[in-house]
Amino acid sequence: PLLSVPIRKGEYIKIPVSPGGQQEQTVSFNPDIPVIPDYRHTVVSGEGLEQIAKKYNTTPEMIMAVNAGLSRQPDSGTRLRIPRQGMELQKDGKKVPRQKQIIRYKVKRKETLYSIAREYGVTIDELYDANPGISSKIRTGQVINIPRTTIADTYIVHRISRTTKIQKVARLYKIPVYEILNINPSLGNKLYAGQTVKIPVGNKAKQAAAKEMKESKKEAKETTETVPPVPTHCSKQKPITGKTFKVALMLPLFLEEMDSLNTARFLSSPQEGFKPFRFIHFYEGALMAADLLREQGMQLELFVYDVDKSITKTAKVLQNPEVRQMDLIIGPFYSQSFDQVALFAGNFNIPIVNPLSFRAETVRKYRTVIKVKSGTKYQAKLLETIIPEYYDGAKVFLVSQTPYKDADKLVELQNTITALLPPQIKYSNTDIYNLAVAVAHRDEDFNDSDSIPPYTLEGKTILPRLYATYPTDSTAFENGLSRVVFLKDGLKPFMQTASPLRTNLVLIYGDNKAFVMDVMNKLNEFRDSLNIKIIGMPTWERFNNLDDVQANNMGLLYFSTFYRDYSQASTLDFVAAFKQRFNTEPDPYGFSGYNITRYMLSALYRYGRSLSRCLPHTPAKTLTGFYRFEKTNKARNLENTYWNILRYKDYGLEKLPDPLPFKTQEK
Repeated sequence: PLLSVPIRKGEYIKIPVSPGGQQEQTVSFNPDIPVIPDYRHTVVSGEGLEQIAKKYNTTPEMIMAVNAGLSRQPDSGTRLRIPRQGMELQKDGKKVPRQKQIIRYKVKRKETLYSIAREYGVTIDELYDANPGISSKIRTGQVINIPRTTIADTYIVHRISRTTKIQKVARLYKIPVYEILNINPSLGNKLYAGQTVKIPVGNKAKQAAAKEMKESKKEAKETTETVPPVPTHCSKQKPITGKTFKVALMLPLFLEEMDSLNTARFLSSPQEGFKPFRFIHFYEGALMAADLLREQGMQLELFVYDVDKSITKTAKVLQNPEVRQMDLIIGPFYSQSFDQVALFAGNFNIPIVNPLSFRAETVRKYRTVIKVKSGTKYQAKLLETIIPEYYDGAKVFLVSQTPYKDADKLVELQNTITALLPPQIKYSNTDIYNLAVAVAHRDEDFNDSDSIPPYTLEGKTILPRLYATYPTDSTAFENGLSRVVFLKDGLKPFMQTASPLRTNLVLIYGDNKAFVMDVMNKLNEFRDSLNIKIIGMPTWERFNNLDDVQANNMGLLYFSTFYRDYSQASTLDFVAAFKQRFNTEPDPYGFSGYNITRYMLSALYRYGRSLSRCLPHTPAKTLTGFYRFEKTNKARNLENTYWNILRYKDYGLEKLPDPLPFKTQEK
């Protein structure tokens, strides 16, 4: 009853069905659907369309779409065209199932469905068939299915449905006009309904055809990603016997302070910041791991050296002839000493483990470094899953302290996030108008008889009268990433464009605690009128004493290399064993000492000198996360790529599922 003419695009209307029940479904003829060439199926007596469709691995609707005027009960003797989606014919006339291999493809900027079809040598209809519900308007970051089929020709066919110009067809497929004219010499500038145009395929299709010919038409793999095979020397299961491994553990023990300790005075009152005890739990966790490997049969000599910040002490340790004979070095902890020992280890081809540092320079400057703390560059990859899954449709802001610190990383991060966001987002006009009313009523002097005044939504001026006129329509808003430099503008860009109609996701990038707390304090002030969520980057696990209430209110999510799950039996067993042996509960250093030492000694026991080459093929679960090492630019250097994804919820931390699953060994 409320319908008026003309009907607007996007409006929903009810269509009454016939009183006598549903009529037989009809399907419009579609000449663009590809069919099996030079073949017709002859209907035999009693054969229905469902039986025929099942025989050719298709649907009755698809058969009706390629045979004009066909009913569901075709007459005996009718010759039917068969859609080329389910079956193909060999030369001997026998039917064989077509391969239905699929490529999962993420749409890049400025790509169209037509340009993707051309690049991979498939038709638009094949893309529609492989992506139910898809439209020609695709967005950057959208994932679509591309059917991988054998490339028979160097072109695909585009059928003209209405009069157009050849330039428009060229723009659809993102190619120059001359490339179309080269293989369509009879075409002119104007194209008419019913004409067909050959479109030259792209490089991906050509490469696929060449590969199929080279491999004698072997079946292509289902995904474009391949996992490199495990090298032979890394696949053996038996440990190395008959060898005593020498491992150096270089810890900052500050033994000179222990030598002058007044025990009675020390025990009489709490001693804050006593250096010799700072990393003692790491040492005790390492001892537990070493004893476990000895129980498993490993012949091990563990050399413990006192190496702190002192360059002189470090140099003295390196003068010991035995250090050159080490099979593995764990530590030192401080950057100055580690640089000194890493240079030494590289000269003697000794693998050296950097246990606690986030510094990326360690794997860039030296030769045999194994960096346990995960590289921050791997966080951007995780955002590709996190943002669509947990913050779909959010308005996204990237806040940094200055425009120049980590500028290259921020640009990369900005590009990653931008590729995930649809260029536009739509709100219903009803929601926009209702918000206008709410904004107007915030003014105490506003009367219901007054007209609703204009207001600003996401930086766009809204005239409520227009939106009240078309309540069933929707309005598009730009949806790009908003960049905020806090030192320059504060949170002014956020206040001007934040949305009251959807989630505002704020990525705060910085390692300065004062900056982080200042931004969180200011964002928390807007919580009454805005839905705000926060992602903290890159190394927020190093911050202590953040406001837990604010973090919980805004659902803070951050990345961490360390997470203790006390619901796991392995964690409880380790804590119980540690308490029994050392009469105290392990701190984070205790967990790290055990994880690192056990994993590295196990790998050394199994691979020996091939340790660095085999760790990338030996991911493992630990008590606080995972070890998943990858090679860096330098061939013998390795860096852990794994991050725990933690989020505040109900005034506690929850660990989100890993977006990048992989096979592991329990460690």
